[in-house]
Amino acid sequence: MKKNIKHFFLLTALAAGTIHFVNRFINMTADIKNILKAENGNFYDWKNGQIYYTKRGSGSPLLLIHDLNPVSSSYEWCKVIRKLEKKHTVYTLDLLGCGRSAKPYLTYTNYLYVQLVTDFIQNVIGEKQILLHRMNQSHL
Repeated sequence: MKKNIKHFFLLTALAAGTIHFVNRFINMTADIKNILKAENGNFYDWKNGQIYYTKRGSGSPLLLIHDLNPVSSSYEWCKVIRKLEKKHTVYTLDLLGCGRSAKPYLTYTNYLYVQLVTDFIQNVIGEKQILLHRMNQSHL
């Protein structure tokens, strides 16, 4: 029995260590390749880190938010922006921990993202807007 418990803890520690090093490797190689290049974007200095956003077009403001997934970014909206910017001022942002925004070591919650979006609207957009959020079909 004690031998099984030792094996369990050894395998658990080995799995956790492997996951940690794989995550560090992925983070390092993503930074090296600069997969998401900052194109005509700005950074909003939020209390928990810099938030990457773009602003295009003119007219009534429209805020586009990507899916809540660590591999998501505002790039998801690239084909839609061209059509929307003809009639709207289109804002896209990379949520904290995603895309080109800061990735601090903290617990990411829905409440954190609500605070971020609220502060972004108040401090950057500054007026009433239309908010669009892309949802993956797995959320439905």
